Amino acid sequence: MITTQDISTAKERFSRYALWGISIRSSFQRSYIYKKDANDKLKIAFKNELQELVFEIVYQYENGSIDEKTHLSNIDRIKKWTRKFGDLFVDGEMKYGICQKLLNVFLKELWCAGKIQFDPPHLPVDRLIQEKLKLRPIVNWTQIETKKEYMEIIERIRRIADSEDLSLAEIELLAYNDLVEEGK
Repeated sequence: MITTQDISTAKERFSRYALWGISIRSSFQRSYIYKKDANDKLKIAFKNELQELVFEIVYQYENGSIDEKTHLSNIDRIKKWTRKFGDLFVDGEMKYGICQKLLNVFLKELWCAGKIQFDPPHLPVDRLIQEKLKLRPIVNWTQIETKKEYMEIIERIRRIADSEDLSLAEIELLAYNDLVEEGK
Protein backbone atom coordinates (compact mmCIF):
# COMPACT_ATOMS: atom_id res chain seq x y z
CA MET A 1 0.00 0.00 0.00
CA ILE A 2 1.27 3.46 -0.92
CA THR A 3 1.40 5.82 2.03
CA THR A 4 1.25 9.57 2.39
CA GLN A 5 4.98 9.41 3.19
CA ASP A 6 5.60 7.61 -0.13
CA ILE A 7 3.83 10.39 -2.01
CA SER A 8 5.68 13.07 -0.05
CA THR A 9 9.01 11.41 -0.90
CA ALA A 10 7.99 11.09 -4.55
CA LYS A 11 7.11 14.80 -4.69
CA GLU A 12 10.46 15.72 -3.14
CA ARG A 13 12.34 13.55 -5.65
CA PHE A 14 10.34 14.99 -8.55
CA SER A 15 11.08 18.54 -7.42
CA ARG A 16 14.81 17.84 -7.10
CA TYR A 17 14.97 16.16 -10.53
CA ALA A 18 13.06 19.04 -12.14
CA LEU A 19 15.42 21.60 -10.61
CA TRP A 20 18.38 19.49 -11.72
CA GLY A 21 17.02 19.49 -15.29
CA ILE A 22 16.85 23.29 -15.27
CA SER A 23 20.42 23.43 -14.00
CA ILE A 24 21.73 21.09 -16.69
CA ARG A 25 19.95 22.94 -19.49
CA SER A 26 21.11 26.37 -18.35
CA SER A 27 24.70 25.18 -17.92
CA PHE A 28 25.08 23.18 -21.10
CA GLN A 29 23.18 25.46 -23.49
CA ARG A 30 25.48 27.30 -25.86
CA SER A 31 28.52 25.78 -24.17
CA TYR A 32 29.38 23.23 -26.87
CA ILE A 33 31.23 21.06 -24.39
CA TYR A 34 30.93 17.80 -26.29
CA LYS A 35 33.07 16.67 -29.18
CA LYS A 36 31.07 16.40 -32.41
CA ASP A 37 31.46 12.62 -32.44
CA ALA A 38 30.75 12.13 -28.71
CA ASN A 39 29.05 8.83 -27.93
CA ASP A 40 25.39 9.31 -26.93
CA LYS A 41 25.42 6.41 -24.45
CA LEU A 42 28.51 7.86 -22.80
CA LYS A 43 26.76 11.26 -22.57
CA ILE A 44 23.86 9.61 -20.74
CA ALA A 45 26.22 7.81 -18.36
CA PHE A 46 28.08 11.09 -17.78
CA LYS A 47 24.91 13.01 -16.94
CA ASN A 48 23.67 10.27 -14.61
CA GLU A 49 26.95 10.08 -12.71
CA LEU A 50 27.27 13.88 -12.68
CA GLN A 51 23.84 14.08 -11.06
CA GLU A 52 24.93 11.65 -8.35
CA LEU A 53 28.09 13.66 -7.69
CA VAL A 54 26.34 17.03 -7.52
CA PHE A 55 23.52 15.68 -5.33
CA GLU A 56 26.19 14.36 -2.95
CA ILE A 57 27.98 17.75 -2.93
CA VAL A 58 24.74 19.68 -2.40
CA TYR A 59 23.98 17.65 0.72
CA GLN A 60 26.63 19.80 2.47
CA TYR A 61 24.69 22.97 1.67
CA GLU A 62 21.43 21.51 2.92
CA ASN A 63 22.98 20.93 6.33
CA GLY A 64 24.42 24.37 6.96
CA SER A 65 26.18 27.39 5.59
CA ILE A 66 29.19 26.62 3.38
CA ASP A 67 32.16 28.97 3.27
CA GLU A 68 33.70 30.24 0.06
CA LYS A 69 36.79 28.01 0.27
CA THR A 70 34.62 24.87 0.50
CA HIS A 71 32.40 26.12 -2.31
CA LEU A 72 35.39 26.66 -4.59
CA SER A 73 36.69 23.20 -3.67
CA ASN A 74 33.32 21.77 -4.70
CA ILE A 75 33.53 23.45 -8.11
CA ASP A 76 37.10 22.12 -8.46
CA ARG A 77 35.88 18.65 -7.51
CA ILE A 78 33.28 18.67 -10.28
CA LYS A 79 35.81 19.94 -12.83
CA LYS A 80 38.38 17.29 -11.92
CA TRP A 81 35.73 14.57 -11.87
CA THR A 82 34.70 15.35 -15.47
CA ARG A 83 38.12 14.14 -16.63
CA LYS A 84 36.75 10.65 -16.04
CA PHE A 85 34.66 11.27 -19.16
CA GLY A 86 37.40 13.16 -21.00
CA ASP A 87 36.66 11.42 -24.31
CA LEU A 88 33.36 13.34 -24.45
CA PHE A 89 34.79 16.82 -24.14
CA VAL A 90 36.48 19.14 -26.56
CA ASP A 91 39.08 20.00 -23.90
CA GLY A 92 39.14 16.65 -22.09
CA GLU A 93 37.10 18.10 -19.23
CA MET A 94 34.42 20.71 -18.60
CA LYS A 95 35.68 24.26 -18.24
CA TYR A 96 35.55 25.95 -14.85
CA GLY A 97 32.88 28.36 -16.07
CA ILE A 98 30.49 25.55 -16.92
CA CYS A 99 31.15 23.74 -13.64
CA GLN A 100 30.49 26.90 -11.61
CA LYS A 101 27.29 27.59 -13.47
CA LEU A 102 26.03 24.04 -12.99
CA LEU A 103 26.59 24.03 -9.24
CA ASN A 104 25.54 27.65 -8.69
CA VAL A 105 22.30 27.35 -10.68
CA PHE A 106 21.34 24.17 -8.84
CA LEU A 107 22.05 25.79 -5.47
CA LYS A 108 20.03 28.85 -6.49
CA GLU A 109 17.11 26.65 -7.54
CA LEU A 110 17.21 24.74 -4.24
CA TRP A 111 17.52 27.97 -2.24
CA CYS A 112 14.55 29.56 -4.00
CA ALA A 113 12.54 26.37 -3.45
CA GLY A 114 13.31 26.51 0.27
CA LYS A 115 15.45 23.37 0.26
CA ILE A 116 18.54 25.29 1.39
CA GLN A 117 18.19 27.70 4.31
CA PHE A 118 21.34 29.75 3.80
CA ASP A 119 22.20 31.93 0.82
CA PRO A 120 24.43 30.07 -1.64
CA PRO A 121 27.99 31.41 -1.34
CA HIS A 122 28.14 32.51 -5.00
CA LEU A 123 25.88 33.15 -7.96
CA PRO A 124 25.67 31.65 -11.43
CA VAL A 125 28.05 33.77 -13.48
CA ASP A 126 26.86 34.29 -17.05
CA ARG A 127 26.78 37.00 -19.70
CA LEU A 128 23.29 38.34 -18.88
CA ILE A 129 24.09 38.90 -15.21
CA GLN A 130 27.37 40.59 -16.09
CA GLU A 131 25.52 42.88 -18.52
CA LYS A 132 22.74 43.66 -16.04
CA LEU A 133 25.27 44.56 -13.35
CA LYS A 134 27.21 46.64 -15.92
CA LEU A 135 30.48 44.72 -15.55
CA ARG A 136 33.18 45.55 -18.07
CA PRO A 137 34.68 43.73 -19.75
CA ILE A 138 32.10 40.97 -20.00
CA VAL A 139 33.74 37.58 -19.77
CA ASN A 140 32.33 34.65 -21.75
CA TRP A 141 31.35 32.30 -18.92
CA THR A 142 31.63 29.20 -21.14
CA GLN A 143 35.31 30.04 -21.69
CA ILE A 144 36.32 30.61 -18.05
CA GLU A 145 39.10 28.09 -17.50
CA THR A 146 40.43 28.89 -14.03
CA LYS A 147 39.31 29.64 -10.51
CA LYS A 148 41.29 32.90 -10.74
CA GLU A 149 39.28 34.12 -13.75
CA TYR A 150 36.03 33.16 -12.03
CA MET A 151 36.97 34.84 -8.75
CA GLU A 152 37.86 38.08 -10.53
CA ILE A 153 34.24 38.26 -11.70
CA ILE A 154 32.89 37.23 -8.29
CA GLU A 155 34.94 39.96 -6.58
CA ARG A 156 33.64 42.60 -9.00
CA ILE A 157 30.06 41.50 -8.30
CA ARG A 158 30.76 41.29 -4.55
CA ARG A 159 31.69 44.99 -4.51
CA ILE A 160 28.35 45.83 -6.13
CA ALA A 161 26.43 43.53 -3.76
CA ASP A 162 28.20 44.97 -0.71
CA SER A 163 27.30 48.50 -1.80
CA GLU A 164 23.63 47.43 -1.80
CA ASP A 165 23.99 45.45 1.46
CA LEU A 166 23.05 42.25 -0.38
CA SER A 167 24.61 38.81 -0.65
CA LEU A 168 25.90 37.58 -4.00
CA ALA A 169 22.90 35.26 -4.26
CA GLU A 170 20.45 38.07 -3.50
CA ILE A 171 21.88 40.54 -6.01
CA GLU A 172 21.85 37.90 -8.75
CA LEU A 173 18.28 36.87 -7.92
CA LEU A 174 17.07 40.47 -8.15
CA ALA A 175 19.05 41.10 -11.35
CA TYR A 176 17.79 37.87 -12.90
CA ASN A 177 14.17 38.71 -12.09
CA ASP A 178 14.64 42.16 -13.66
CA LEU A 179 16.05 40.49 -16.79
CA VAL A 180 13.04 38.19 -17.05
CA GLU A 181 10.64 41.09 -16.61
CA GLU A 182 12.54 42.99 -19.31
CA GLY A 183 12.05 40.02 -21.63
CA LYS A 184 15.68 38.94 -21.84
